[in-house]
Amino acid sequence: MKINGIDVDATLKKVKTVLSEEKGLSPAIKSVVELLVLLVTLLVSRLNLDSRNSSKPPSSDPNRKKVSRKKGDKKAGGQKGHVGVTLQKVNNPDKIKVIKVKRRNLPPGKYWLHNASNNLWTHYFPHKSRGSEAMDSIGILPLFCGVLCHDHLKSYYKYSCTHALCNAHHIRELEGIWENDKHQWARDTKSLLEEIHRAVNEAGGVLEAGESERYRQKYRLILKNGEAECPPPDKMSRKGKRGRVKRTKARNLMERLINFEDDTLRFMDNKIVPFTNNLAENDIRMTKVQQKISGCFRSMKGAKYFCRIRSYLSTCRKQAINLSQALQMLFRGELPAFVG
Repeated sequence: MKINGIDVDATLKKVKTVLSEEKGLSPAIKSVVELLVLLVTLLVSRLNLDSRNSSKPPSSDPNRKKVSRKKGDKKAGGQKGHVGVTLQKVNNPDKIKVIKVKRRNLPPGKYWLHNASNNLWTHYFPHKSRGSEAMDSIGILPLFCGVLCHDHLKSYYKYSCTHALCNAHHIRELEGIWENDKHQWARDTKSLLEEIHRAVNEAGGVLEAGESERYRQKYRLILKNGEAECPPPDKMSRKGKRGRVKRTKARNLMERLINFEDDTLRFMDNKIVPFTNNLAENDIRMTKVQQKISGCFRSMKGAKYFCRIRSYLSTCRKQAINLSQALQMLFRGELPAFVG
């Protein structure tokens, strides 16, 4: 990475070399310099994170390049002959109500938005908990028997359904490890996952057993060779007698890819398993738009109402029902045929 024309990686490497060769430095000064090098390395790693190699949203990318839409033949805005419709303010409304907001009545703390989706249904639910307490309260996952594609949050593994891991998350993490740590295994694993994804699409959604096994062996070989670049932590460095020895982000990801191989590669053997959980990510976008506009909800009841309405509209869209018709049916006390 370069900052103002300075190759930071090369400079840090040079400093580390000088420290190892310098024999005249006192242990105290050497320790301080090593600490400063570590801090600079950590800060540079943070500067290098964006939406390609981490979970940060694209809107936070520095110097983000905006892709301009191709200019069409028509002018921007309403076209000739288009009749605009908007809600006009009236001088004598039928009813006036003043709503007073008491801040002490606002729900305290941060709440999580949970989303369960497939190609035909969407369900949103807000909850103060992110983990299994919320999932049990929602009541979908305790009864779910299909394939659950997710981002490896540990709480999901409490449920006995079949699991699949989102490879969009893996690819971002692998890209970050390659850019920050220069681990070749991370670059090779990312390329392999993308290659398998292309092969699966070209094969119509699932690979033949022989081809699947060849990719699996290649996957295992890359991670096995990566052990030299990213070895397990030294157990002798454990502080205290209990607990798991702290690992780097790279080592944590490697162990996840090794230990959850079947969940990572399930998409190549099962046609209904997606490569990513982007369906759920896309379904959440409308709630993010609401958050940007309104900032927050005034009450938990309001948040639940919003989630219920959005669940209904998102599901209607997936069921090929016009949203205006869906709302009209709702106000008439009717439900679409798919609700049964």
